[in-house]
Amino acid sequence: MGPDLGVIFDSNDFSEPEDRDLQGPSWSGGGNLAIDADNTVLDKLLIIQEDGFDDGGVISTDPDDEGSRPAGSIYFDFNTAIDSFGFDLVDVEGPTEFGHDSGYSAAFFDMNGVELARVGFGDFITNGDPFFDSTVGFGDNSANRISPITAAALGVNPFSRVEINLGGSAAVDNITYTVAVPLPSAAFAGFGLLGGLGGVSRWQKRRLAAA
Repeated sequence: MGPDLGVIFDSNDFSEPEDRDLQGPSWSGGGNLAIDADNTVLDKLLIIQEDGFDDGGVISTDPDDEGSRPAGSIYFDFNTAIDSFGFDLVDVEGPTEFGHDSGYSAAFFDMNGVELARVGFGDFITNGDPFFDSTVGFGDNSANRISPITAAALGVNPFSRVEINLGGSAAVDNITYTVAVPLPSAAFAGFGLLGGLGGVSRWQKRRLAAA
């Protein structure tokens, strides 16, 4: 297990060939981004760096993700509650660690750090599961866009932290989310405490840490 550093590297830079499974621009392992029909570019990818630092003591930006099982978790914290969260997954292997409560998963937490729900990555490829997506396919050098997972689909209130738990090799890209917009205070009378309705789509990354 490495020093657990979250590192962003250029997946199109072939001068550092540590892990070709993490490099594009074409993705031979399949997935719904393997054929770039919408001109999506997977450029900078986020990984848990296996080496951590290079020989000069500088944080390594080489494409070399943590290969231990499990590799660790990446947390995305938000200053306000959100009601959807989408992301891209690169080079997710498996499916031996796609259990609902272990291995590869996404967990959703409230402001107090209480886990509200968890979705195993195996759910995306299990026919009949509420989060099944027939276009998703995992494997070495694969690339997939995971459709936004909503609080409504999870059956929970809006959340403020998302943990991407990596059961092994993987990279993350293109985080998307919608901010939960509460009803005006007057609308709460007689209805109790409600979550958020609607939202404004945003594409920026929030503070993250690997653990």
